[in-house]
Amino acid sequence: MVDVENWQSVYKTGPKLFGDFGAKWVVLKILFPWILVFGSIQLFFITIIGVDKALVAALYFMLVCLGVFAFYKDIFEDVAENTNKSMYVLILFLLMGHALVYVLCTNYLKRPIDFVTYNPVSFLLVNRFFLLAIPLNVLSQQLLLIVLFYKLHKANVSFRGAIFIALLLFSSVHLFQAYRLTPPFAVYFVLFSIVGAIAFPYIFYKVKNGYLFNTIVHLAFYDLSALLFFSLYTYLSY
Repeated sequence: MVDVENWQSVYKTGPKLFGDFGAKWVVLKILFPWILVFGSIQLFFITIIGVDKALVAALYFMLVCLGVFAFYKDIFEDVAENTNKSMYVLILFLLMGHALVYVLCTNYLKRPIDFVTYNPVSFLLVNRFFLLAIPLNVLSQQLLLIVLFYKLHKANVSFRGAIFIALLLFSSVHLFQAYRLTPPFAVYFVLFSIVGAIAFPYIFYKVKNGYLFNTIVHLAFYDLSALLFFSLYTYLSY
């Protein structure tokens, strides 16, 4: 999806995030609309829909995905042209794995009730919202990240600049979410948001079909976190 030779030249010699005024203005013109769109999507979900309406939330994020596809049609057509189509089967296996995690947690492991009381996060609840809406929420976020990284690349923003921007955005969003959590879970949440902020740009730019692997990594975080805490709570309960 990304021309490696071109990316390497940008990494070495292209405009950095803190370059001249023109470069800064280009970055701001990309970031402001993106933040507005992303923030509006998440704010509407948090304030109007919420996690209790799983089907409504799933439908909402599906419509968001379709809207992003339609609005940025040219970007996704370019992305699709450079994608190995056989790789799309990975998404099917990802969804099957997600459903399996739901079945394991709800039927064979104990829900960590003591954790959930003060930490209302989806991978501790593992309810219908986790099963139906989380994959679509992850997809909507990854589609917006494709748009962001694609535009930054076209604007010749360096790889380091892209990581800095991702760190800034991810930290802001997850710090806002983390204030509702107890310290251990807040640290866990923020720590992995930092890991994601570094990993997602790296995978996008450096790995063939990287945006698909980003989606896999993102959803896998929720699934593996659910398995970790459900298994830990089940073990400690004996």
